[in-house]
Amino acid sequence: MAEALSSDGPTYLRMGTLSPLESVSGGASTSSLHKRREGSDVALVTSGPLLAQEALGAADLLSKEGVSVAVFTKPELGAALTDSDAQALAGYTAVVTLENFMPALAHRHHLSEALSGESEVTVGHRGIDGVPANGQPAEVLRHHGLDAASISIVVRELNG
Repeated sequence: MAEALSSDGPTYLRMGTLSPLESVSGGASTSSLHKRREGSDVALVTSGPLLAQEALGAADLLSKEGVSVAVFTKPELGAALTDSDAQALAGYTAVVTLENFMPALAHRHHLSEALSGESEVTVGHRGIDGVPANGQPAEVLRHHGLDAASISIVVRELNG
Protein backbone atom coordinates (compact mmCIF):
# COMPACT_ATOMS: atom_id res chain seq x y z
CA MET A 1 0.00 0.00 0.00
CA ALA A 2 2.85 2.36 0.86
CA GLU A 3 4.44 1.89 -2.58
CA ALA A 4 1.11 2.56 -4.31
CA LEU A 5 0.62 5.78 -2.32
CA SER A 6 4.14 7.00 -3.08
CA SER A 7 3.94 6.28 -6.82
CA ASP A 8 3.47 9.12 -9.31
CA GLY A 9 2.03 6.78 -11.92
CA PRO A 10 -1.04 4.60 -12.08
CA THR A 11 -1.16 1.72 -9.62
CA TYR A 12 -3.50 -1.03 -8.61
CA LEU A 13 -3.75 -3.27 -5.60
CA ARG A 14 -4.22 -7.00 -6.03
CA MET A 15 -6.31 -8.37 -3.19
CA GLY A 16 -5.98 -11.98 -2.15
CA THR A 17 -5.99 -14.41 0.69
CA LEU A 18 -2.28 -15.18 0.81
CA SER A 19 -0.18 -13.96 3.71
CA PRO A 20 2.22 -11.08 3.06
CA LEU A 21 5.82 -12.12 2.46
CA GLU A 22 8.66 -11.03 4.69
CA SER A 23 11.77 -9.48 3.18
CA VAL A 24 15.11 -10.94 4.25
CA SER A 25 17.02 -7.83 3.17
CA GLY A 26 15.13 -5.49 5.52
CA GLY A 27 15.53 -1.74 5.92
CA ALA A 28 14.88 1.13 3.54
CA SER A 29 16.36 0.80 0.08
CA THR A 30 16.32 2.37 -3.37
CA SER A 31 16.08 -1.14 -4.81
CA SER A 32 13.13 -2.19 -6.94
CA LEU A 33 13.71 -5.79 -5.81
CA HIS A 34 12.79 -7.28 -2.45
CA LYS A 35 14.77 -10.35 -1.43
CA ARG A 36 12.47 -12.98 0.07
CA ARG A 37 15.01 -15.80 0.36
CA GLU A 38 18.79 -15.94 0.36
CA GLY A 39 20.52 -18.04 -2.27
CA SER A 40 23.76 -18.09 -4.25
CA ASP A 41 23.32 -20.12 -7.46
CA VAL A 42 20.08 -19.04 -9.16
CA ALA A 43 17.67 -16.13 -8.64
CA LEU A 44 13.92 -16.27 -9.23
CA VAL A 45 12.23 -12.90 -9.82
CA THR A 46 8.46 -12.43 -9.71
CA SER A 47 5.78 -10.16 -8.34
CA GLY A 48 2.96 -10.77 -5.93
CA PRO A 49 2.46 -13.42 -3.28
CA LEU A 50 1.00 -16.18 -5.49
CA LEU A 51 4.07 -16.77 -7.65
CA ALA A 52 6.41 -15.80 -4.84
CA GLN A 53 4.99 -18.70 -2.80
CA GLU A 54 5.54 -21.03 -5.77
CA ALA A 55 9.09 -19.70 -6.19
CA LEU A 56 9.79 -20.31 -2.50
CA GLY A 57 8.42 -23.84 -2.91
CA ALA A 58 10.70 -24.43 -5.90
CA ALA A 59 13.66 -23.11 -3.88
CA ASP A 60 12.82 -25.62 -1.12
CA LEU A 61 12.68 -28.48 -3.64
CA LEU A 62 15.97 -27.47 -5.24
CA SER A 63 17.75 -26.99 -1.91
CA LYS A 64 17.32 -30.75 -1.34
CA GLU A 65 19.41 -31.23 -4.49
CA GLY A 66 22.10 -28.79 -3.38
CA VAL A 67 20.97 -25.87 -5.57
CA SER A 68 20.87 -22.58 -3.67
CA VAL A 69 18.00 -20.43 -4.99
CA ALA A 70 17.32 -16.80 -4.06
CA VAL A 71 13.79 -15.44 -4.45
CA PHE A 72 13.05 -11.80 -5.25
CA THR A 73 9.81 -9.93 -5.80
CA LYS A 74 9.56 -6.82 -7.96
CA PRO A 75 6.23 -5.09 -7.31
CA GLU A 76 6.54 -2.40 -9.98
CA LEU A 77 5.96 -4.21 -13.27
CA GLY A 78 6.85 -1.32 -15.56
CA ALA A 79 9.90 -0.09 -13.65
CA ALA A 80 13.39 -0.78 -14.92
CA LEU A 81 15.90 -2.38 -12.58
CA THR A 82 18.18 -0.08 -10.65
CA ASP A 83 21.94 -0.37 -11.19
CA SER A 84 22.31 -1.97 -7.74
CA ASP A 85 19.63 -4.54 -8.63
CA ALA A 86 21.39 -5.41 -11.89
CA GLN A 87 24.72 -5.77 -10.05
CA ALA A 88 23.13 -8.03 -7.43
CA LEU A 89 21.54 -10.27 -10.07
CA ALA A 90 24.75 -10.41 -12.10
CA GLY A 91 26.24 -12.53 -9.29
CA TYR A 92 23.99 -15.50 -10.10
CA THR A 93 24.65 -18.13 -12.78
CA ALA A 94 21.01 -17.89 -13.89
CA VAL A 95 18.07 -15.56 -13.29
CA VAL A 96 14.54 -16.76 -14.06
CA THR A 97 11.56 -14.43 -14.36
CA LEU A 98 8.12 -15.74 -13.41
CA GLU A 99 5.12 -13.80 -14.71
CA ASN A 100 1.41 -14.57 -14.29
CA PHE A 101 0.02 -11.47 -15.97
CA MET A 102 -0.59 -10.52 -19.58
CA PRO A 103 1.42 -9.80 -21.53
CA ALA A 104 4.10 -11.76 -19.70
CA LEU A 105 7.00 -9.60 -20.82
CA ALA A 106 7.65 -6.90 -18.22
CA HIS A 107 10.12 -8.63 -15.89
CA ARG A 108 11.81 -10.55 -18.71
CA HIS A 109 12.26 -7.35 -20.73
CA HIS A 110 13.73 -5.34 -17.85
CA LEU A 111 16.00 -8.16 -16.66
CA SER A 112 17.29 -8.97 -20.13
CA GLU A 113 18.02 -5.29 -20.74
CA ALA A 114 19.77 -4.81 -17.38
CA LEU A 115 21.85 -7.99 -17.68
CA SER A 116 22.67 -7.75 -21.40
CA GLY A 117 26.34 -7.02 -20.68
CA GLU A 118 26.66 -9.92 -18.23
CA SER A 119 27.52 -12.81 -20.56
CA GLU A 120 27.94 -15.26 -17.63
CA VAL A 121 24.32 -14.86 -16.53
CA THR A 122 21.68 -16.99 -18.24
CA VAL A 123 18.26 -15.34 -18.22
CA GLY A 124 15.30 -17.71 -18.30
CA HIS A 125 11.60 -17.04 -18.33
CA ARG A 126 8.32 -18.72 -17.50
CA GLY A 127 5.08 -16.90 -18.18
CA ILE A 128 1.58 -17.15 -19.57
CA ASP A 129 1.31 -17.43 -23.34
CA GLY A 130 -2.05 -16.86 -24.96
CA VAL A 131 -5.31 -16.96 -23.07
CA PRO A 132 -4.85 -18.03 -19.42
CA ALA A 133 -6.39 -21.36 -18.49
CA ASN A 134 -9.48 -21.50 -16.32
CA GLY A 135 -9.69 -23.55 -13.14
CA GLN A 136 -8.52 -23.77 -9.57
CA PRO A 137 -5.26 -21.88 -8.85
CA ALA A 138 -3.15 -25.04 -8.50
CA GLU A 139 -4.50 -26.42 -11.79
CA VAL A 140 -3.91 -23.17 -13.65
CA LEU A 141 -0.39 -22.76 -12.27
CA ARG A 142 0.49 -26.35 -13.22
CA HIS A 143 -1.03 -25.91 -16.72
CA HIS A 144 1.15 -22.84 -17.38
CA GLY A 145 4.28 -24.33 -15.78
CA LEU A 146 4.19 -21.84 -12.91
CA ASP A 147 3.86 -24.27 -9.99
CA ALA A 148 6.84 -25.09 -7.74
CA ALA A 149 7.58 -28.43 -9.45
CA SER A 150 7.56 -26.90 -12.95
CA ILE A 151 9.69 -23.94 -11.85
CA SER A 152 12.26 -26.31 -10.35
CA ILE A 153 12.48 -28.14 -13.72
CA VAL A 154 13.22 -24.84 -15.50
CA VAL A 155 15.93 -24.03 -12.95
CA ARG A 156 17.50 -27.50 -13.30
CA GLU A 157 17.62 -27.11 -17.09
CA LEU A 158 19.26 -23.66 -16.86
CA ASN A 159 21.63 -24.58 -14.07
CA GLY A 160 22.89 -27.70 -15.84
